[in-house]
Amino acid sequence: MVIGTFELFMTGTSQSTNDTMKVLTLVTLVVGLMGVIAGTMGMNFTTGFFESGTPGFVSTIAGMFLLTVAVMAVARWRRWL
Repeated sequence: MVIGTFELFMTGTSQSTNDTMKVLTLVTLVVGLMGVIAGTMGMNFTTGFFESGTPGFVSTIAGMFLLTVAVMAVARWRRWL
């Protein structure tokens, strides 16, 4: 009886840890992708898009937001969240 109760407790703890790791992995993915985009936009080279000023900044922020929404939608669809 005691061994079965302990195994039940360990299974619940393991499931909780797995759920936490899923969320942390998704957060890392989203923050990492935004870091790559922001790093690319901050590089010192000239291209037409990078010299676009405010429209380029707004489109970059919008792209980051849409990418975040897409990752979260896929995560919900796959039942990771």
